[in-house]
Amino acid sequence: MKNASTIFISLFFFIGALHAQITVTSDDVYDYIGGTYQIARDTLPDASILPGEVGSATWDFSALQQHESFTWTIELPESTPFAADYPDATFVLTEENEGFVYYEKTADALNLLGIISQDSSFTFNIPYLPKQKVTQFPVDYNAAFSEISTQILQISGADFGLPIDSLRTETTINRGVVVDAFGEMTIPGGTVDVLRIETRSVSFDSIYTLTDGLWSLFDGASEGDTTLQYNWVTNEAGWDIPIVSIAGELDNTGTFVPTAAQWLVEPLISSTKNLKIKSFDLFPNPATKFLNVEFEEFVEGAIEVIDFNGKSVLQQPFENTLIRINLECVPIGNFVLVFKNKEGALVGFKQFTVVR
Repeated sequence: MKNASTIFISLFFFIGALHAQITVTSDDVYDYIGGTYQIARDTLPDASILPGEVGSATWDFSALQQHESFTWTIELPESTPFAADYPDATFVLTEENEGFVYYEKTADALNLLGIISQDSSFTFNIPYLPKQKVTQFPVDYNAAFSEISTQILQISGADFGLPIDSLRTETTINRGVVVDAFGEMTIPGGTVDVLRIETRSVSFDSIYTLTDGLWSLFDGASEGDTTLQYNWVTNEAGWDIPIVSIAGELDNTGTFVPTAAQWLVEPLISSTKNLKIKSFDLFPNPATKFLNVEFEEFVEGAIEVIDFNGKSVLQQPFENTLIRINLECVPIGNFVLVFKNKEGALVGFKQFTVVR
């Protein structure tokens, strides 16, 4: 028979395993071109859909409802119509060609660059200046950061029948982000280990009008609009976006009141993970006579250099981790280096400049 101390130790490690802390790196999220996710929106969250306490926790969100739904697809920027507006983007989330969200992902952070919203009549381009840090990597329990960014929306007065040349809204957002809880989450699609990210935002709107070439402040908020959002993320394969996102406000007593919830209906099926984005470095940049291309792992395919008019100026097969490209026949200017796999599918690209 086991003694009491052995049983206690076994129980201790069993409980610890149930609430193990995880780490999420940049390699765990948004890594596959063509991956499509079905997102559900619960517009009337059940009373059980609450963020819970800080520290070790469990969340049973099996009561989430699918009142609305939409799909996100991961695409390379150059396959979208607004790539030139966001040259630093490394991938785009698209919503059935009606919305484009441009991101820059590095080993250190995931940054939001801008949002394009389209309907049958208008296109709204909303850049973030400076880019908004969605999260920093690695995502660990107790990690935290704060930042200030500005969301800009500018429209033509003529398009909306306004007696001005243009209207611009600048929303300054002061965000505080902290990874404040960890544990296990259950949603209708499964159960996974997660980290919870709390984001508190205070936003101030300023509205400017352009008339006869002069910008004037039309209205400015004296008090900020405070919002609170919780995102749950994991490092388990296929759950590349927040498993659950809950937005809400604090009532007069300081209690969080959820107003809407979004959740991932199911993980990305492995068979749809068809084109993994390849990470590589270019140096020197700017380049003169030669450009070195270095991959993190052995790859096989072809390199292509394309100018900003879409013309291919150089092609070269590639089967290694490092290659040197001769640029003597490439004119000065800005170019995009594209890497295609041996099937001819685009799986990575970066911009560079040639100088003499």
